[in-house]
Amino acid sequence: MPEEFPNYGCAGGLFPMKSAIKYCQKNEKAALVLVFDQCNYRGYHNDKNESFANFSMDLKVNLLFSDGASAILLIPERMRNHFEGANARVEEILTDFHPSDIIRFDNNRFFLGTEVKEQVPKLVADSVIKPIMAKNGLSLSEIEEWSIHQGGREVLKKFLDDSVLGLTSQQLSRSEQLFDKYGNFSAPSCFFVLDSFMPEKSKNKTGTWGMMVGFGAGLYQAALLYQWV
Repeated sequence: MPEEFPNYGCAGGLFPMKSAIKYCQKNEKAALVLVFDQCNYRGYHNDKNESFANFSMDLKVNLLFSDGASAILLIPERMRNHFEGANARVEEILTDFHPSDIIRFDNNRFFLGTEVKEQVPKLVADSVIKPIMAKNGLSLSEIEEWSIHQGGREVLKKFLDDSVLGLTSQQLSRSEQLFDKYGNFSAPSCFFVLDSFMPEKSKNKTGTWGMMVGFGAGLYQAALLYQWV
């Protein structure tokens, strides 16, 4: 039966991906994952007791997130001959949860703490990115394609810091470019970055490694490692 994965915020794309991957492996059938914004809040301010803090946060949230959706088809190995050219093969996916209220929903309102850019990138790097790289024996320089959730330019830039992850400007550039073009899509954002790598048929991508990274309220975070084959 179809599954629904609500309330994962900006990490809401990779958690259903994990379930779909298990489905493909177990049943030898294809799976379709649909991902859309989980963070927008339909703001209305009729309450006479509405605080200015709540009003300003609602305004910030409604301006922060763009509307967007994506769909991705996962196939088992036996169906690979139906698709021409190189395909991105999922090698590993890792998810994690770390209780925190710096990104949260409160009475159906979305709140962002000022500590997000200082705490979240390091947490994501330590809890999912570095472990998945270590397990697969990979260094940062070996991963060419990075599709990182664009939670804002300041959040993205933190992944450049050696104390967080130490990515190069080139590795981060695609996420920055897509953020400048579209803004923050919430859960689909890292899928839009991934999609930008897909049409590059002029390149011989065989052997190229890539990483998708999503993180959001809760705090939930996930990373998916793939290789073009």
